[in-house]
Amino acid sequence: MLFRSVVVEQLAGVRINVTSSMPRRILTFRRDTVRLSIDASGAGSTSQRISPRLTVYSNSERDSIFVQPLVISIDKADMRFDTANYVFPKQKIYRSTTQRLGVTNTGMVPLQFQNPIVRNKFSIDSVSPNPLAAGGTATMYVRFAGDTVGNYSEIFRIADSCGNIHTLTTSVEVA
Repeated sequence: MLFRSVVVEQLAGVRINVTSSMPRRILTFRRDTVRLSIDASGAGSTSQRISPRLTVYSNSERDSIFVQPLVISIDKADMRFDTANYVFPKQKIYRSTTQRLGVTNTGMVPLQFQNPIVRNKFSIDSVSPNPLAAGGTATMYVRFAGDTVGNYSEIFRIADSCGNIHTLTTSVEVA
């Protein structure tokens, strides 16, 4: 039997590409491999299970000869900053201070952070533990060192290991 094509039902926000060595003659007791690549970046911000159907069409028939339901888990990454107690007090000139910031991994996969991140007079020195397990909490250490009087603010755009960008805004007054 000669296969003509393999089709996977597309679902909203999930792109599934099929690669295989079709068409190929399959003899009795011989297997062929169909490879699926899945891009779930448009599937939303929560983890989910999707169930597309894989359909194999023959070269000699209009009808499908094989339909296989698939179950695919899409584990999304996300995190939340606990900014309730995250405030830099007024600083004296030429002093540095470090503030702790809670981070919660609200996603389904571990997150790895690159340290340090430096933005002008602010830096994120470390995240502990790193990597941050799914559902886990960590402490992020943000440091400021001011050498002139004034108000300072910075916006950190922090990329996690899954490519998501998280924004943290911070500010301090130096007197």
